[in-house]
Amino acid sequence: MMQMGFKEWFMVNPPIISTILIFSVLVVAFTLERFWVFRREAKFPKELWERIMGLVREKRLRDAIALCEVSSGVFSKVFKAGLEGSLVSRLDAEDGMVIEKEEGQEILRKRVGLFGTVSFISPLIGLLGTVMGVLHAFHSLAQSGSGGPSVVAAGISEALITTVAGLVVAVPAAMIYNYFNFRLRAVLVEMNTYGQRLLLAVFGEKR
Repeated sequence: MMQMGFKEWFMVNPPIISTILIFSVLVVAFTLERFWVFRREAKFPKELWERIMGLVREKRLRDAIALCEVSSGVFSKVFKAGLEGSLVSRLDAEDGMVIEKEEGQEILRKRVGLFGTVSFISPLIGLLGTVMGVLHAFHSLAQSGSGGPSVVAAGISEALITTVAGLVVAVPAAMIYNYFNFRLRAVLVEMNTYGQRLLLAVFGEKR
């Protein structure tokens, strides 16, 4: 059993193993894609923020807006919406930032749910493969009328491979799902915090 290679593992239950392999490829691909998106969109632009604050203190709001327009990421979009709205009223500034924050969350949340789905479904698919394998082992034993506990144990041990494969995919998927959700909550807190700081800088303490 310990000497089994990938081909032998795959041949235990090709449909089940193939499904789990597809899930593993999706997890790897979308993990890399989400890391790239979070790096591009969700990194707090410290230099941009400092330049915006300098322009706001000088009452050069339109220059600050222009600066946001040539910057990328969800933070620059939130700042731009707040600055554009502030040219009308504080309420417009708040409403504009709320809309941009929601759109930013959607950009970052996209495909994250896949990791949660895979972490939940993969063990179940693996368990299904194990049940199918156990049934096959007992059916073969009944048909042949020969063998003993060692034969059944060998069949069951092979059947458990699908459960192992499902867990191998599910555990990392669950960790990745929790990681990106944590990052998403952290980005939302930052957007709320710096959005309020921007409003205070533009309008002062009084509403």
